[in-house]
Amino acid sequence: MTPSDYSLADLLEERKMIDDIKEAMELTERMKTELPIPAYPTKSLCNSMKYDNNIKLKSKHLLKITDVLYMGDEGGIGCAISFNDSKELLVISLTHLRIKEIHPLIKEIKAYQVKRKRALANI
Repeated sequence: MTPSDYSLADLLEERKMIDDIKEAMELTERMKTELPIPAYPTKSLCNSMKYDNNIKLKSKHLLKITDVLYMGDEGGIGCAISFNDSKELLVISLTHLRIKEIHPLIKEIKAYQVKRKRALANI
């Protein structure tokens, strides 16, 4: 079969969902009630920011999540972060952040991150 032999319905049926959208949206809403949320960048985020945006971050650099939004199944939970007392915000995937261990939603956030990373690894 060629790609043109598949209908849109066939292609969507074959596509695996990354997130449980209802769970992700519920977590997003719970996170909004706890803003701002302290977080640290992962090492991969630090490297990406350095090369892609010329922003120097270290993995021990404390960031502040000031807003969250669900960016759909492909984007997951996005976090608006501020840093260095700048008025500039960046939207970073929650999977690229480490939430402070003392945060009240730490268990739910970590569970989401692990589940999403596993689902992405299986695509």
